Amino acid sequence: MSNDTHARVWQTLGVLQRQLESMTLREPDLDVSGIAIPTIDSVLNEARSFLGDDPVVATMRDVISPEAFEDYNRASDLLLVVTILRERVGMPEAFRTARFTSASWAG
Repeated sequence: MSNDTHARVWQTLGVLQRQLESMTLREPDLDVSGIAIPTIDSVLNEARSFLGDDPVVATMRDVISPEAFEDYNRASDLLLVVTILRERVGMPEAFRTARFTSASWAG
């Protein structure tokens, strides 16, 4: 996949991760529902596609699906999955370079 795809997947997972963190801090047992379910599923599917045959993703593929959201829809559970996926995706090289360059200006 392209560098643009890598950056998009990493950023989108980051946005979802921050939102889920915020939700679980306010209400640890909060359930995710409504339009959030297909949206989250879309984000997870894009990450799965990006990671391909990653063994962790292969395990998640069987457990996390729109149908599974009926049983596993707690924000804290989804946060765990999103955090692991984002770690597996890894920060794109362009972001590492940009962060290094920005930090060097501060010094």
